Amino acid sequence: MLNVRSDLFVGESLKEKYQKLLPRIAKGKKVKKGITMITYAVNGNDLFDLIPAKEMKLSVRQEQNLYVLGLAGNRREAFFLVQEMVMEVYEKTGGFDVRGYFGFG
Repeated sequence: MLNVRSDLFVGESLKEKYQKLLPRIAKGKKVKKGITMITYAVNGNDLFDLIPAKEMKLSVRQEQNLYVLGLAGNRREAFFLVQEMVMEVYEKTGGFDVRGYFGFG
């Protein structure tokens, strides 16, 4: 199940179309190759996971409670978004508690 942050971080390449993509991703439907979700790390130890959107068609992903914080058109763009997210957390809090800063999950 996907839980999407209300003010999602979105890569430049998806600014115009991300709202149409989210329902398709959540249902595990086919989306453009390379689209990457930025989620809280499933293992609880790392800050984030970068998950290809195409993995949502897998039953194991459908069963997981994923908290989507960002959506990027490709992995490289996802790395830039993660950098932006971490910098925002650090500048506002002086630390790296992303779950505390962004909420849910």
